[in-house]
Amino acid sequence: MQSKNITAQTVTWGEHQVRLSWLDKHYEVDTRLITSCHGYCWHMDNILVIENSRGCELPGGHREVQETPEECLIREVIEEACLYIKNIELLGYIQVDHSVNTTWTKQSGYPKVGYIAFFNSEVSRVLPFEPRFETHTRHFISVNELTTSHHEWLNVYDYSLLASQQVMA
Repeated sequence: MQSKNITAQTVTWGEHQVRLSWLDKHYEVDTRLITSCHGYCWHMDNILVIENSRGCELPGGHREVQETPEECLIREVIEEACLYIKNIELLGYIQVDHSVNTTWTKQSGYPKVGYIAFFNSEVSRVLPFEPRFETHTRHFISVNELTTSHHEWLNVYDYSLLASQQVMA
């Protein structure tokens, strides 16, 4: 069964416009088109955020060749936040549609329509934090702080946050 939340938002990423839509976890996507993965990593009643040159955001990043979406999230959380996660559950996807980007070509590095996978997880082990890669620090913040702390919270993210809260309820 494929269901889609009809919530779309056109945003400017870098210098290009893209159309973002939330798709719940029941929507079947071609996993080869998942370009990155991000996660809500819960520790007690707080959510992990990392800070980098862009600002405060959820941990996650681009998939490497032959990496599953879950493996991508696990690797990114270890690299960016120095911790381990468990109970990883797919929440859904943000569809990234470059059709509104008049400069998109096959050489752009991204599929014309790709996906960002969002997961829910729980922190299983916190290691001493060592700033590396692009991360400067990590924090655990209340869910109420997330939308105002995030450097660029988009309306389409509200659906992934709601799905995460429902899993944790």
